[in-house]
Amino acid sequence: EWFTSTQAGLSTSGVYTVNASRNDTFYVALHSGACNIRDTLSCIVEVSTRPNLVLSKSGDRDCFTRQVQLTATGADSSSWSPSQFISDPSAPNPVVNPESTTWYVVRARKGECVVTDSVQVLVNYSAGAGGPFHIPSAFTPNNDGLNDCFGLQHWPPSSTFELSIYNRWGERIFHTTDSRKCWNGIYKGMLQPIGTYVYQVKTKSTCSDGVVYLKGLVNLIR
Repeated sequence: EWFTSTQAGLSTSGVYTVNASRNDTFYVALHSGACNIRDTLSCIVEVSTRPNLVLSKSGDRDCFTRQVQLTATGADSSSWSPSQFISDPSAPNPVVNPESTTWYVVRARKGECVVTDSVQVLVNYSAGAGGPFHIPSAFTPNNDGLNDCFGLQHWPPSSTFELSIYNRWGERIFHTTDSRKCWNGIYKGMLQPIGTYVYQVKTKSTCSDGVVYLKGLVNLIR
């Protein structure tokens, strides 16, 4: 005959269900009358703490603020969605640059407990029209995932866009009319040497007063 010890939180049926609100050790006493055998088994039950999730954002997106940083604290891991226009969906503090107002939902885990929450990033390109157009002065195409490509992906959507890059001999080595594309430092299948390159940009958007022409230098660094 087998039986269990009478302990709070432990059922007396053949299947023992533990209802614990904190870390604790539970015991089961076993007895066989026929063989006069007694034994005791113990089980440590660890209760995971629910994540105390706190979300924040650095601001909203307009003509002056091209990127927004999201932050999730109070969890061991985070997973953001949607995954478009976000630097790293699994990072606790990713950078986002949505083209329209977007709700970002985070699924946060701490131990075995999971909670979800969301934060909205507003996009208003009528605010700050005619604001500055920031262009990187250097990039490092070394495949480390940081600043590997020279482009203007964080600019607002453009009705007109053209980006050209020239080497020191005046040869055009990159050209695109898609603002989402960038130059990875490669021309004709070969990574170009360290040095200074000339860029030319033509763009028109809600953030510009008419068509904007920009020309300058960018440094390729490794």
